[in-house]
Amino acid sequence: MREKLLFILSFIVILSGCQNSTNNGDIDPILGSRSELLENVTNNIILPAHENLKDEIVNLNAKAQDFTNNPNSLSFSKLRNAYVQTYISWQSVEMFSTGKAEEIDYVKSMNTYPCSPVRINTNLESQSYDLNQSNYPSWTAQGLPSLDYMLYGLDLDSNMILDYYIGIDGTKYLDYLNNVITQMETN
Repeated sequence: MREKLLFILSFIVILSGCQNSTNNGDIDPILGSRSELLENVTNNIILPAHENLKDEIVNLNAKAQDFTNNPNSLSFSKLRNAYVQTYISWQSVEMFSTGKAEEIDYVKSMNTYPCSPVRINTNLESQSYDLNQSNYPSWTAQGLPSLDYMLYGLDLDSNMILDYYIGIDGTKYLDYLNNVITQMETN
């Protein structure tokens, strides 16, 4: 008897959950209309995140110019800090790859992981590269992972990394670093 009662109650609960709603399909009783929700997300999450990333890239570019004009450990440290802040800002934007960002493969040009040290070094040595190409090999030699390699991965000792920028081939490294950042800013 108890099992029948439990079965009947379960059936009634399930059946009552399947009622047709009289609400409009576009309006959620808790969230409101979908268009209002999307407008809110766009104006209060997506656009501010993109603006913040833009500001961080502009700051990164300024720190790169300071480092280029005066390559020393202090300007290098400031450049690294600006890079970290830019990467953190990127994390709030990466998930919104729609519209124009999807069209220009923004995510791939900004954050193809892992970067290709071989490709980066080839670009550095040849000084003949085109970061505007939208293809796989080009993506692996630009964007944030490439900057990571240029700022942290050339050598384990940060003082040794600085030597790449002030050494005999320093202009190659500085040019490539600035070109990668400029490409990020352009995108």
